[in-house]
Order: sequence, then structure tokens, then C-alpha cells
Amino acid sequence: GLIQRPPTPKAADLPDVEAAREAGIKGILAQAAEAVEVTGEEPVNASLTVSGTIPLFQLGLPNPACNGLVSGVPDFVFDWTGEGEQFTVYLEGDSDATILVLSEDAEILACGDDAEDGVNITPSVTVTEATPGLYGVWVGRIDPSRPVIGTLTITTAADAAPRTLAPIQ
Repeated sequence: GLIQRPPTPKAADLPDVEAAREAGIKGILAQAAEAVEVTGEEPVNASLTVSGTIPLFQLGLPNPACNGLVSGVPDFVFDWTGEGEQFTVYLEGDSDATILVLSEDAEILACGDDAEDGVNITPSVTVTEATPGLYGVWVGRIDPSRPVIGTLTITTAADAAPRTLAPIQ
């Protein structure tokens, strides 16, 4: 009478960070021709529907708050030509989400979740020391059963704040 138990599952492979960054660069460059120019003078808005399937944690990002399911290519690409050194990106959507901003040289500039912990689950990130060039924005959905529908905004306004999407109680 030996006790039978199922075999121990194989440990998951570590994410290939270099491959993920190269794929991010390719995704940004592939959309360069359609990139919207952002000067910082006026906010830029784009309607998005996102339904990614790749867990952000598999990309080996340094920020553990960066979670959600993203697609293999950016949801929005823009060409930053602004004079200011920072811009804010947020998504006013119909459900919880996250945002990742990556530059064309694969520098992870900002990744985050809630605009205000415990109060506003609308994702908002600020990129500081922005230099001219292409940027890709990935929006991660938290609920894998439904897409996130919303409006992405890029602005240089210091007082810019997304509308509040309260946490589920």
C-alpha cells in the first residue's frame, strides 16, 4: 500500500524579457505609419476596445502592479513631438484595466493600475522626461470574460484626472 499522488507539475518557464521587448518594438514600429502626432498642446483621445489574452506578468516587467491581459501589439501608437517633458495617459473605461507605456527603444516608461488606490480604479500613468519619438500603449483588461471599452487620453495638463470608476465593493 503506497499512497498514489499525481506527479508534481513542471515549473513554468521564466519569461523571455528580451523577446518580449523585441516584440514590443516590432509592434510599435509596425504601426508607425498610422501613429497619431501628439504635440502636448491639446489632449488626444482615442476610442478603444481591448481584449488581450497575454498576462502582463509573463513579460517580465519590473512593476508587480502591472497586471492584466494585453494583446501582442500596442492598442495605440503615437509620435510624441511635444515640448513638455512629461505626459499622462489614462483610460476611462467600463471596467478595471491597467496601462503600459513603452518607447520605441523598448524602455518601459510607465506601467500602472489605479489612478487612486481604493478610490478610482481607472488606470492612469505619467511618463516623465519624455523625449520625442514613438510610444506604444498597451491596455490590460483585468476580467478575462469581457473586453474593456473606453476612451484613451494623452495629455500634458498637470491637473488632468480621469473620471472616477469606483472599486467593486
